[in-house]
Order: sequence, then C-alpha cells, then structure tokens
Amino acid sequence: MAHQTSPKVNIAVSVVICALFMIFAFLSNHKSWFQDMGAVWVAATFFANDMPEHMYDAPDQFFQGQMPDSWADAAFAAGAPNDVSLVPYVYPPLWAALIAPVTKISSAQAFFTLSQVFQLLALVGAMFLVRRIYKTGHPLAAFFAVSCALLYLSLPSRVALAQNQPQILVTVLTIFAFARYGAGRSLQAGFLLAMASAIKLAPAAFILIFLFDRDLRAAITFFLSLVGFLMLSVVITGWDTHTVFLERVQQFDAHLVVNAYNHSLSVVWAQFSDWKTVSAALPVEGPMLLLEQPKVTGMMLKVVFFGFCLTLLFRTRGMRPDMQLAIRLLGLGIMLGLTAPVGWVHYYLLPILLLPCLLNLVPKREAAIWIGIQLTFPHVLFIAQSFPSANAFSVILPVAFWLSLFMRLCYLPQEGMKHPTTA
Repeated sequence: MAHQTSPKVNIAVSVVICALFMIFAFLSNHKSWFQDMGAVWVAATFFANDMPEHMYDAPDQFFQGQMPDSWADAAFAAGAPNDVSLVPYVYPPLWAALIAPVTKISSAQAFFTLSQVFQLLALVGAMFLVRRIYKTGHPLAAFFAVSCALLYLSLPSRVALAQNQPQILVTVLTIFAFARYGAGRSLQAGFLLAMASAIKLAPAAFILIFLFDRDLRAAITFFLSLVGFLMLSVVITGWDTHTVFLERVQQFDAHLVVNAYNHSLSVVWAQFSDWKTVSAALPVEGPMLLLEQPKVTGMMLKVVFFGFCLTLLFRTRGMRPDMQLAIRLLGLGIMLGLTAPVGWVHYYLLPILLLPCLLNLVPKREAAIWIGIQLTFPHVLFIAQSFPSANAFSVILPVAFWLSLFMRLCYLPQEGMKHPTTA
C-alpha cells in the first residue's frame, strides 16, 4: 500500500519550499537600483515636487538614447549608480501620483526593498491562487516545488525578478481576478481585472473570457471600474498629464524594439524580412535595434490575437469549468505576449505561473518536456551567446515554444475534460 503524506506535512513542506524561494529570490536579485521600478520612483518624485511635466521625459527614440538631464539628475539624486541604464516611465500617471507621498518619507532604496518583498509575497499568493483555480491532483508540496522552480529559473520570471518589474503585480492581480471569477464572484473579478488594466492596459484583453461566457456582471463591473480609475487619475493628476502619456503610448506603439528579450511575433516577422540586420541585434548583451512598426503590422497582430483567442475559446466550450478557465488563462496569456507591440519576456510571467497545470492537462512526460524547456532555456540562451550564428535564434525559439504550446492547448483531447452536464 502506497504511503500517503499527511496534509499537515504536505502544508509544512510547501511553506518551507515557498520560504526558500523567497529568500533565494530576494538575495539573488536585491540591489540598490531597479531599472523599471526606478522609473516609477523618479516619476513619483517629479509629481511630489510639483513637476508633473517631467514625468514622461524620454529620449527622442524613447528606449534608445540618453535620458534627458532632468530625469538623469533626479535618478542619480535618488541613488542610481552612474553606470546604470535609465529607462523612461511608461505607466499611467495615477500610480506615480499615489506613490509620490512615499518619496517624501522614504529613500528609493527602502521603497525598492519593501516593494521587492511585497512582490515576492504576491507571487507566492499567486501560486496558491492558481492552485485554487485548477487543482492538478498532485500533492500541494509537489505543485509548489514545480511552481517555485519555474519562478526561480525560467527566463520570464528571472527578468521580472531582476527588475522588480511592476508586471509582477499586474500578473498577480489578473490571476486574483480569475480566481474570484472561478469562485463565482463576478463583481470582484471585474473590479480586480480593471485594477490590473489600470496599471497596464494589456490585461483588459482578458475581458474576452467574460464576454464569451456572457457574464455581463463581470464585464460591466470591469468597464465601470476602469472608467472610475481613469476619472480618479484625471482628478488627481490633470488631463494634460494624460495627454502626454497617450502621446508616449503612440510613440511606443509606432516602433519595434528588437533585442533578445522581446519575444513577439513582430520581431520574428522583421527578422525574416531582414535576417542579417535584425539577427545582429539579438545577442543578450548587444544594443537594441529600433525599427519603425508599420501600421499594417499592428493591425495584423490584433487580427492574429482575436482569431487565435476565439479559436481557443470555442475549442474549450463544454469543458469542466476549472479546467476550461486554466486553459483559457494560459492561452490568452501566451497570445498577449506573442502579439504585443513589444512582447517583453516578462509578459510571459502569467503563463509561467500556469504551466504547472499542464501536469493534469497532458501526459506526464509531455508536461515534463514543456516545463523542462522553460527551466533550461536561460542556460541554453547564455551558452548560445558564444556562437554568433546561434544568436539569431534567441527570439525564434521561445516564440516557437509559446506558439506550439498554444496550438497544443487548442487541440487537447476532450475526453475526461467535459463538464458533467455536457458529457
């Protein structure tokens, strides 16, 4: 008779695994300045000092070039090292305004430490929420072991943790929203998804799930909450600040950023159009290449997103609700990264958190292959940097991985997955 681990032991081991993940993730990524969170701090400092006109200062080519002196001076005054690469603030003005009071009572370094601890705790909470959305059938400790390994070793998570990326909070809020949705709490789901979308607009695409399910309560709550956040932002920061923000968004969307960390279909398309030029920009330590993004390319990516997502939504009709929700979240999260104007690798953090669900969606050996690729890809990528010809595949391979996984989700066998009422 097989030995069964007691629930208390299972929970205790899970807590130890999560604690070790937090300790190692904090120590291996903690530093005095985080690029992306540093941009949030500088923007908040400008707002706190009644200089909101400088919040969206950026180079002429946005991510390429030197930051304006006003921005650089504020960053260095806050403790940014002289050799750090500064990046502009790319989020809605509301969040800089809400953090502004903190800049008067805290140092940037204390803020970074607190935000890093908070985001690590949030990631642990997200793992628990994923488990609530879809129980894999594996022991809790095994689930957390796989999840923590992915969060510590996979490239999307490593980049997010190394930058203390606000994308972590956005991802956790999105998962929280659908954990509540799976529990039948449509109003809470709509509000939480709106909150995530108010930080970064991309999660708004997940409203497709509400609409496809004809859950008008969730959809209407989402829209009303998002409008509420917008009105609050305008009241606090003023309309002029939002005008500048929208100009920056348009400027950002009009360009294609080519480097080893932009895992989007647009980069692959550009690479096949001009193999030599684009491939030369793909070494990990190489400078990024900035190309103009044709409007037709942006439209095509939107068509691809909606077409593929609708295919997945139709293919998963009639499945068990928990399984259906996990597959849809994973699939739409993949498509968001693939079709975003700039599909930064940390955009795939949500799919990484949902990958352990594969343990019950596909055969065990196949699941081990999908998960194993994500665990080993960072090492393969850095080893490949020694071979110039291999750099050309640093974007093609992860894009092919995610696209293949999406297609696999679309064609999962229906047996054993159907809702009891449709079986």
